[in-house]
Amino acid sequence: MGKWCAGFSVDFLFHAQAKMKTYLEVTDDQWHRIAPMLPENRPRKDPRGRPFSSTRAVLNGVLWTLCSGAPWSSLPGDFPHYKTCHRRFKAWHDDGVLEPIIQQLFGVLSEPVYQQIRNRMR
Repeated sequence: MGKWCAGFSVDFLFHAQAKMKTYLEVTDDQWHRIAPMLPENRPRKDPRGRPFSSTRAVLNGVLWTLCSGAPWSSLPGDFPHYKTCHRRFKAWHDDGVLEPIIQQLFGVLSEPVYQQIRNRMR
């Protein structure tokens, strides 16, 4: 587990390790700062496939995966489906949306986080 995850203290991260869901969720304040940076996703007109997942829930799933170092398929069930999170992660990365979000969330510690993202994109 990295010491940089979402700006939380190391003690909090180790204490919350058993609750993988809670230690990476974006706060309301963080969400209000980064939501305008994310493209708006609208539910599909075609009802087939996985149900629509909120952008905030998907971002929380992406952050859980990045900070835990776990494979996408290990994403806990209280997040959207791992394929949804991975697909949007790739789209956000390819569109250049993810880097400013990481900078906003992690500040001066964003470079090690983004390096991990680049490693996962190989």
